[in-house]
Amino acid sequence: MFFAPLRKALEEKNEKKNDILKIEKAYLLAEKAHFGQKRKTGEDYITHPVAVAISLLEMGADETTLIVALLHDTVEDTALSLDAIRKEFGEEVAKLVDGLTKFEKNHFSERTDLDEKIETLRKWLFALQQDLRIAIIKIADRLDNIKTLDAFPNPQKRMRIAQETLEVYARICEWLCLLDIKQSLEQEALRYIISEKEYEDIRGKIRNKKEKTEEIAQSFQKMWEYRGENLQLTFSPWDISFQEEYFSSSPVSIACITKDGESCYHALSFLHGTWQSKKNSFEDFISTPKINEYQALHTTILLPEGGEVLVRIMTPEMLKYSKKGITTFCFEEQKEQTHVLPWIEKLSQLLILNKEKSLEFWNGLHSDLLEGFIVVYGPEGKTLSLPKKSTYLDAAFAFLGEKALFLDSVFVGKKPVTLQTQAEDGGHIHFTLSEKSTFSHEWILFVDNAVSMEIIKKALREKNQTEKEVLGKKLLQKEFDKNNLGFVEEVNEKAILISCKDLEIDSFSDLLKKIGEVYIFPEEVVSRIFPRKKRKNTKEDEKNEEKLICLVEKDDLSSFFDMIGDRVKQLSVHYTKKWKDILEIKSVLRLSPEERNILVHSIRRAPGMRIISIRQSEKSYWLFFIIISLLWGLDPVFAALMIKKNWFTPEELTILRFFSVTSFLGIIFLFQKLFFQKFILQKSLSFWDKRIFFISLSLFLVALLSYFSLKSISPSDYNINIALYGFFTVLLLGAHSKNLINIMLIIFIFFGYLLLCFQGSSDTLGRILLLLATGAFFVYSFLVNKYRHRENVLSRHLLFHFFTVVYCSIFCLLLLPFINLDNKNPWHYILGFAFAIIFTGMPHVLFLFSAQKIKNPIQTNFLQVLVTVIITILLDIMFLKINFYTAVSMFAILGSLLFLMKRLSTNGALNDSRVEEKRGIFS
Repeated sequence: MFFAPLRKALEEKNEKKNDILKIEKAYLLAEKAHFGQKRKTGEDYITHPVAVAISLLEMGADETTLIVALLHDTVEDTALSLDAIRKEFGEEVAKLVDGLTKFEKNHFSERTDLDEKIETLRKWLFALQQDLRIAIIKIADRLDNIKTLDAFPNPQKRMRIAQETLEVYARICEWLCLLDIKQSLEQEALRYIISEKEYEDIRGKIRNKKEKTEEIAQSFQKMWEYRGENLQLTFSPWDISFQEEYFSSSPVSIACITKDGESCYHALSFLHGTWQSKKNSFEDFISTPKINEYQALHTTILLPEGGEVLVRIMTPEMLKYSKKGITTFCFEEQKEQTHVLPWIEKLSQLLILNKEKSLEFWNGLHSDLLEGFIVVYGPEGKTLSLPKKSTYLDAAFAFLGEKALFLDSVFVGKKPVTLQTQAEDGGHIHFTLSEKSTFSHEWILFVDNAVSMEIIKKALREKNQTEKEVLGKKLLQKEFDKNNLGFVEEVNEKAILISCKDLEIDSFSDLLKKIGEVYIFPEEVVSRIFPRKKRKNTKEDEKNEEKLICLVEKDDLSSFFDMIGDRVKQLSVHYTKKWKDILEIKSVLRLSPEERNILVHSIRRAPGMRIISIRQSEKSYWLFFIIISLLWGLDPVFAALMIKKNWFTPEELTILRFFSVTSFLGIIFLFQKLFFQKFILQKSLSFWDKRIFFISLSLFLVALLSYFSLKSISPSDYNINIALYGFFTVLLLGAHSKNLINIMLIIFIFFGYLLLCFQGSSDTLGRILLLLATGAFFVYSFLVNKYRHRENVLSRHLLFHFFTVVYCSIFCLLLLPFINLDNKNPWHYILGFAFAIIFTGMPHVLFLFSAQKIKNPIQTNFLQVLVTVIITILLDIMFLKINFYTAVSMFAILGSLLFLMKRLSTNGALNDSRVEEKRGIFS
């Protein structure tokens, strides 16, 4: 009979006078329910609940808890009903069994946008809110299961369970101050995470350190006894943490036990008077207990022979609580939970935030909770415990409540700090308030505490409808930018509403309003509009290359490198020009989505660090950039070749170009519609828009006039003139600064262009046609720039160009009377078709892949033109197509252009503010 070990334990240790017959009755019911079931080890299943009950008995569990431990798996895994348990053992037992059953069933698993660890954490908060005994039974359950983990044949599953045990269960034990169980869980779990050799090495180090710790404790005891004082002090070794020894080498630590709190301070005086103490090592957790109500005085002593020892000074009651934690009171009949662990009530508020389950939010919160807590001192000597990575804005809301919405400044001591700076443990914080509200929607990014979040959301909801919609659109656009999805306006509103119907929204404006109110997070919307297919790749394959640019204070450089760890592929560090002690760090990191969110969260809250931008590194972007520039440069070369060899007339080449490109882009567009969901969900552009008509007409004239001019002008002259005119067009479109130097530079460039345009041996008619072609190009560029901005064309770029070439093909019908298709070599048609596809169709397709990764379209166009011009000038110099003075003139103009571009970029004149505002920059 498997009850025998539990009966023996009850007879030996039954301090609470538990009813053994009633516990045996529960055992018999569980044995009957689990009859025939086996554990992975091959044992009868009933051995598991018995082992859990024995562990709980050693913790001092009451009768009710032991009965629940025996029955905890029956409702979930057997035919036994909750009503039968209620009838046999009463409402309290049934309630606890039901709580454990819900823990296993995971009633929150319908949300697919949460990862497993975060959901486990949410279940823990739910259990802690209901009854602490549910959490303790679950911990004992995991402790027994981890001891039989060898029975699982899958090594990946063993490691996953072991990691969850360390990251969640062991940390929960720390919150509940269950030190003994925490160390047992760590020791068992690490066997499956590290190699057998590493495990044995750690065990050896712990044995050696224990011997050393015992010697130190004995020497301290002898020194105290030598003094011959009446006060009784007992020095003993402190248990070494297996996990800390592996990850960071836990310090040598001993406990100093005194009779009462006052004696603790007497012992501290003895230690500091006998040995030298480490500077700033003293911590008083008696007057200000930790968040889990742990109490002790901590001080680090420097040994004469070298080395350090952490001494924990505490009373026997404090020692018992540090080992047994909440089990020292929660099994009593008159238990009071909330006053002992007030943080449970605070954390349980997360359970009501049903909508706010974005991965970024939960990953950040998950990270903070598992980091532990700090103590901060506020106005009037008030003391509070906060999550370890809380910001000073969190502290303001914790101390001031809604008054923090009027926060003007924050001081630590007499030093001002920023709101987003991470609060330091033990800091004395002072606040100054303004008469008017200083609240900003950006504050939502600076807080982690659920109470702070609620106050900010309440303030956001009191803003007017328009403000909330503008904010919601801005936040959603930032998420679109992260995923290279173009503009929010480009997605069909009906498609958004259908995809997000489970978010309970009435209209698109309602969706934006709720995003602005932080009822809904932008990534929730994007994950529904463009769901990602689950990949079966390894974790390494799922990592992306992220380009991160940060500003970091010189003193915090080592902390920054600790954060990014060994995930760096490229790194460059430079001093900033404005600030002497601040470094600009550009890096390329390999990160999984979860690692990215946690890293961003950590850097944003770290003191002395600021993220300038983070986005996926696209190596192919520069390849596209160079290819497009080369195709632009070689286009007139091949066109002139076909015209001068009499393969085609300018009219025939124009027709061939637009007919070919229309067919090519039509096929590409159809392919996108069939296979890419993000293009299916796009709003359509109006083909009958008169603006598209005039854009197409100007493009048609550019092609026709260019081909006619190439009959007498060399491709080199054409490239240089059209490229320099492109420069001038970009400057007129982008330069809004009226600075005198900028105006003079533009005038100099214009006259330099005219000088170059009319130099050379080409005939006057060719030059005039070239001028007309560049004029048409200016009109085309101006209209396209204006249309794209007003209609928010970015991801719909291909559809826009498809419409323009369709119009151009229609205009080509006017040229049919002027062409002669007789006696044409079929190979010429094939070459002409290839020419049109390569030099006209392909740039549009490549632009589609690169345009959404361009932060500043005008500057990028500027650089593309620059590359084309430099390539052309170098080719002309190599083949002696232009004389020395012409080359010098060209380089002088190029130098002026570069200088102007730098000036305009610095003062913002070249920034496309509308695009920047819509696309957003992550900061």
